[in-house]
Amino acid sequence: MQIIIDGYNLMYCMKLKGESFQEKRQSLIDELHQFLEVNNADIVIVFDGHRNLSMHKSIEKQGKIKIIYSANNQTADDVIIEMIKNRKIKARNIVVVTSDRKIIDYAVLNRIKIVKSMDFAEYFE
Repeated sequence: MQIIIDGYNLMYCMKLKGESFQEKRQSLIDELHQFLEVNNADIVIVFDGHRNLSMHKSIEKQGKIKIIYSANNQTADDVIIEMIKNRKIKARNIVVVTSDRKIIDYAVLNRIKIVKSMDFAEYFE
């Protein structure tokens, strides 16, 4: 199972540790690592890379979690839609976590399961 997460969308639904934006983002990643201790999944988190000066998205890996920052000229929504469009695994093996209408509509058209960010965040309470 691959879980694609709209990073900031989920982040704003959770009570995360940290004062700064970066600390809260890392807290989200830490929470997802704990999630992976009891759930078998591949997680990809996509964040808006509005501070990314590159015209290319950047990708990093923290443990089992792949983190993507969109390029300067695109949004996290664009990256997630691109991932759905270019997927190499069956739709039934993908879950997208978001509350963004544009992503939801595109995922539903492609028979991808959606979990609203607020619903997914409840798992961590």
